[in-house]
Amino acid sequence: MTRRQRPSEAARWEQAKKNWETATMTDRYLFNRVMKDEDILLPTLKMLLPRAKISAIQRVDAEVNIEHAQDSRGYRLDIFATDDQEREYDIEMQVVNHHNLMQRSLAYSAAIVEEQLERGDPYRKLRPIHVIFLTKFDPFGHRDQYDQCEPRFLKHLTQPLQPPLLTFTYLNVAADQEQTPPALRRLCRFINSGTVDSADPFILKLKQRQTEAKKNAKWRKIAMRINFEQQDREWEHEQWLQEMKEYDQQIQRLKELKQQ
Repeated sequence: MTRRQRPSEAARWEQAKKNWETATMTDRYLFNRVMKDEDILLPTLKMLLPRAKISAIQRVDAEVNIEHAQDSRGYRLDIFATDDQEREYDIEMQVVNHHNLMQRSLAYSAAIVEEQLERGDPYRKLRPIHVIFLTKFDPFGHRDQYDQCEPRFLKHLTQPLQPPLLTFTYLNVAADQEQTPPALRRLCRFINSGTVDSADPFILKLKQRQTEAKKNAKWRKIAMRINFEQQDREWEHEQWLQEMKEYDQQIQRLKELKQQ
């Protein structure tokens, strides 16, 4: 069986350049560069979390690493922000469905909690945490474009906990449902496919920031390197799958020979 040859280094760099030029904000590196802009992040959070009534962003960082012990699992948050009420936000772009989004949401929130408290701190110092995943798939099979999850007492489901310390929010940017607020639908279309609604000032600003990010020479170089390495990993994984397939075929042929 003929295997696909690894493209030349020049071809892989050319493909990396093309991928950066045509990338939408589902590209994690581009997403992080654009969303780190407070003028973009604040309106986005307001759309995603209208009940939170966010008025200002105090701090925002991209690609934040959290490690608590040498032998513990580390975490890398795409966008980590704090508002003027000291509420904290983790915003993630997730393209591939690994069927573990609830577990990841819980793990990320636990990592943030660990960062909030120092030895001897009272628990009342804990501040509200919002973990937000923007995905290109339906994470839980509920067929909802937008959904939220938060702790509540089973006998009092209509009463949110006070203070509301933990909220998980999920937005499927690849979906387009009428019940989703119009502004959020326009945001999803732009993030997923780059579709621009010229009547929406925020989407126009988002498009401008994305264009500026793609023109940034330093960011383009880093993005191309990331994509170049991703191409190599994908090729190697393809070869491994082909080897496993050929091995299974050989085993099957041996079994057939023994049966003759």
